[in-house]
Amino acid sequence: QQNMGILILDSENALDEDYLQAIGVDINVNNFIYRGIKTIPDASSEWSTFTKLFRKHGMTDRYLICIDSLDMLLTASELDKFNKADSGGDQGQHAKQTKKMLATFQQDIKNLPMVALCTKQAYKEQDPIAARSMPFVVTEAVKFAFTQALMLQKLMLKDDDTKKYEGIA
Repeated sequence: QQNMGILILDSENALDEDYLQAIGVDINVNNFIYRGIKTIPDASSEWSTFTKLFRKHGMTDRYLICIDSLDMLLTASELDKFNKADSGGDQGQHAKQTKKMLATFQQDIKNLPMVALCTKQAYKEQDPIAARSMPFVVTEAVKFAFTQALMLQKLMLKDDDTKKYEGIA
């Protein structure tokens, strides 16, 4: 945690407190905030409320804001359709709304002691020619939203001596 506050916006309902504690996150302090969210508007509302209060109270603490994951956030219309048992598509609104949300977030924290970390699935390029230069598809919604991008890939390596597998599973 490195004396840094943490705001977690969790759309996957997959947060494991034992794991967080194992990697050194003190979840029992005032500067650890967890919010379960469902939709892009939920994420925007929680983010905006947090940064407004941060500014209003003249806070100077460093904060890490995590969104896990962008893929699991629903648009308001997707949630409405789900509640009506309608499985129709969103006409590309998810990508458009995600792009707008991330641009807004980036502008919101550019003068604050905050950094954002978002998880996003990258999919394998299906076109074999295009895959030679870029093996993964990264949507336009997130391509230019971040100053740093890290891609993790499932990779298991077998140690010749111990015969154990190690890597990212």
